[in-house]
Parts: sequence; structure tokens; C-alpha cells
Amino acid sequence: MNNRFLSISCALLVTVTSFASLPIGWRYPNVKELSTKERASSKSHYAVVNSDLNGDGVNDSAVILINSDKKGEALWVKLSVGISDFKWIKLDEIKAESVAPSMGIEVAKPGEYSFGCYDEDSNCSFGPEETRLKLSLTLPGIEYFRFESASSIFYWDVKLLRFRRVWTSD
Repeated sequence: MNNRFLSISCALLVTVTSFASLPIGWRYPNVKELSTKERASSKSHYAVVNSDLNGDGVNDSAVILINSDKKGEALWVKLSVGISDFKWIKLDEIKAESVAPSMGIEVAKPGEYSFGCYDEDSNCSFGPEETRLKLSLTLPGIEYFRFESASSIFYWDVKLLRFRRVWTSD
């Protein structure tokens, strides 16, 4: 194992192990599970996001976790509740026989994003970019994607006080 990979892996483990206890039945992906070619270009291996997602001035964390019985993966957010308390929220779960996570995450920076539909809509339109709906993010969000495939953004809706999801590609 080369030293660069080991140092990146150690940095990732230090980052994720600084969280308090995990949701029951879930664990962090291990170094082997995060060692795919697609994940090599990211310091976090596209498995961790740290940013103030709900705008309260406290950093929140999003992380890809593996089901302890090895039956899939999920996107979890450790969301700040006040200055020193947090709660875990599961945003998505994929049931699979594979142990290695198939999804990645990174910060969706504030700005404008074209999208096809909200998660709860049954009629998505992924036509030309100029005809798509626009999302103006004022807070950082979570870009959630399958490598070389579909992508969506989870963002905190300050009016509804919950995460919403928009699909940016199918």
C-alpha cells in the first residue's frame, strides 16, 4: 500500500471517528471498501462531507455508512441541534448484497443548479438545461451520486425545516 493512500485513508478515519456514536446497526466503510479507482481523487474518498448544512453556524456532517449486516449502504447526516447537540437523519438507503459502497457525496456549494424534479415528484423532465427548473442554494448542500450515473442534491429547506432532494441527472 503506498504512503499517500495510507495517509489519506488515515485522515478520513480520523475525520469520521471524531463523530459521536453511530446510528445502531451502521458502521463506517473500511479502507478496503473505499479503495476503488473512482474514489482516489477525493481526500474523503467521496464518503464524508463537513459543512454547515442547516445554517445555524455549526458544522454538520454527512457520511456514507454501511449496514452492519452487510446488506447495503445509506446516506446519513449528523445534523446540529443547537450549539452542542446533534441528531442522525437517514436521507437515503440502498439495499444491496455488495459490501463496498456504490454512492459518493461531496459538498454542493451555494449557487444555482438545474434539476429535473423534486424527489417526491413522479414526473421528471431532464430536457435541455435551459428548460429545467432551477434551485438557488443559499446554504451548502450534499451532492449525492452514483459514479458515472445518476446524481441528486439534498439541501436544507429553511421554511420546512427538513432536507429536500432534487434530481440533477437520471
